[in-house]
Amino acid sequence: VAETNFDASLDVLCYFYRREIERSFGTENLTEACKRARHFIKKPKISHLATKAITNTFSSQHADPSMLLFQPHISVKANNNMPHKDAHDLVALQILNVSAKTNADREKASRLWTEFIIPWFDLPVHWFLNELRDKARSEKSSCIVKYVPGQMIKTTIGPACVLAMLDAGPNAALRYKVQTPFGIAYIRPSSIAHHLPSDMECVRHGGYMDVLNPTDESLDTGRVKTLNSSCQCVFGTEKLYLFMRLYCTLITLLDKVKNQLNAKWLDVPYYTKNKMKAATAKNHYNKMVSSLKNYINEDIEFKRYEILCREMTKEKVYEMSALPRLIEKCADALVKVSREDVALTLFDFSRLKKKDPVAQRKQSLNVADALYRIQYQPDEGLVHFCFLARDKSLLTAPRISSGTSPTPGVGDQKMIDDDANSGKSVDQSAPNGDNSYEPSTKRLKLK
Repeated sequence: VAETNFDASLDVLCYFYRREIERSFGTENLTEACKRARHFIKKPKISHLATKAITNTFSSQHADPSMLLFQPHISVKANNNMPHKDAHDLVALQILNVSAKTNADREKASRLWTEFIIPWFDLPVHWFLNELRDKARSEKSSCIVKYVPGQMIKTTIGPACVLAMLDAGPNAALRYKVQTPFGIAYIRPSSIAHHLPSDMECVRHGGYMDVLNPTDESLDTGRVKTLNSSCQCVFGTEKLYLFMRLYCTLITLLDKVKNQLNAKWLDVPYYTKNKMKAATAKNHYNKMVSSLKNYINEDIEFKRYEILCREMTKEKVYEMSALPRLIEKCADALVKVSREDVALTLFDFSRLKKKDPVAQRKQSLNVADALYRIQYQPDEGLVHFCFLARDKSLLTAPRISSGTSPTPGVGDQKMIDDDANSGKSVDQSAPNGDNSYEPSTKRLKLK
């Protein structure tokens, strides 16, 4: 112990670098980065050396026109090859022990994993089987949505089509009759992970899936531009934005630590059947994840966890020591999103067959203050975040040249026409008629 403490005393920058990482994912910093993306493009901030692995990048518009992202936004690294399973186990354990106060919070948080994170990153369902089974409550108090016949769903045994919902009786619980690729099955609601995009477009409302009317005004888009079917796009609230930023930071940092420790092994001696001493290799990364779980369970203190990290490697210990605080904030953010209880409804709009971002934004704003556009393309490996106030137009085409007006999306032209009819001047050189972009008049010098 004295030798370990001596090594720690020489690592004088570990504490300060850890504090820089923890400061980088603070709530104020995350919201400011997204809301003032245009400002940071013009005046970029110099990121600290400790936060280079998890820092975000600012862009005025996306290079790929098919993304329909032509406004200032930030981008962070995230893909389905990162350690999502470890991140889920750590955050779920933190929610179980500390963050969630009631069983309802735990069940709602588990449904966010299965109905949002799994389809968003296209993760395997079997990773979350224990989450589906253990967090499910009785049918009377369960928060699992009721699916309608004809809807396509993803279950623990594969994709299926709902044939009928069988109500609970004195001798049987609520269950679904579904058609699977290999026959008809009867499953419990907890066996359903999420619904799949299909010709029957449904959005949850009041605990039930409502079938959208094809002649709905929100779906009558006419001449519109749509996203690729593989692209994920959701308009979320500030709480959903904060959780996604923290979760992307968590899996990115875990992936970096895993790659750093991948070549380092710990030899643990043991005896074979012939009582001959041998040695087996144990991954340092698995040991770190186990130490994190012990810390969350309060089996060890933070100092002991940091000592274990320093035993694994002497390099960049501050990245591993920043993980406990990041897990706590990610778990708290997930519980806040579950209590808000609008994230899954907003995500249902993104599961519609026709991915029109303008119509989707209009539908989302009718449900909540969905001011944050969150978009992910699996092949790209980046998650993009864009802040759009209610009075701002969503652009579906790039600006033609400097000083010309942007092209508003379908459905936002009415806002500009109303301003023109009411006598308001719309500045064509500034986006959305915002006069704050006009250059100030210079005062003449007196001779």
